[in-house]
Amino acid sequence: MMFEERVSKILEIVNERHTASVADLATLLGTSESTIRRDITELDKRGQLKRVHGGAARLSNSVITAEYDVQTKSNIHADLKLKIAKYAAASIYKNDFVYIDAGTTTLTMIPYIDAPGAVFVTNGFSHAKALTQRGYPVYITGGRLKLTTEAIVGDGAVRSIEKYNFTKSFMGTNGIDEKSGFTTPDIDEALIKEAAMHPGGASNPSSRGPSTWGSWRTWWNTASLWRRPFSPGFTGRRSLRFSSTRWPSNRAAEVV
Repeated sequence: MMFEERVSKILEIVNERHTASVADLATLLGTSESTIRRDITELDKRGQLKRVHGGAARLSNSVITAEYDVQTKSNIHADLKLKIAKYAAASIYKNDFVYIDAGTTTLTMIPYIDAPGAVFVTNGFSHAKALTQRGYPVYITGGRLKLTTEAIVGDGAVRSIEKYNFTKSFMGTNGIDEKSGFTTPDIDEALIKEAAMHPGGASNPSSRGPSTWGSWRTWWNTASLWRRPFSPGFTGRRSLRFSSTRWPSNRAAEVV
């Protein structure tokens, strides 16, 4: 087992159990106790867990500012990511106009999407390639490529996303907290997620009755007069899913 895969497994076990002994980790990962000790020491230096006598302990009330690379994150909770990915992919239907955020869980969705006529926008470099290989039309955002997460970020990406009105958005996140909601350590990625969750600069549809929506919208905004201020009640922590490519006045939105 390679080093990054091994330490991601150690973190997964320690975070799940709160503590783990060197002996238990060595047995579970099929490696020597001396290797596990070295790994725990390295993870302690990184600030990802606490080294204690005979093993490791989970950090309590920690704020993680480090960003793992795609390979490392792919090995964390891989079985759960697969379940989430299959469930999410099944909610994409024919002719949807979908934003897929960069991330390892969203990337796992792509082989399970079966939606003829669906069109996709993504800021994930790997996502764009995988969707294209499956025969779907894909628009990729402009901006700067961030190698760690293989995401396209920056002002160009935000401006690209603001042009669209998505029927569904699938968002990645680094952390979930009861008070703080969904979080990411990178401000550039946070701005892109915010833009995608406010499609076309539209007001928050979940806070409005169906009669206030107006008549119809299509996928692309073509004039600045279509822009409206955000709803002050919307926190930006949830993505919006809509049931139609256009938004008729007799349909409401789902918050997912």
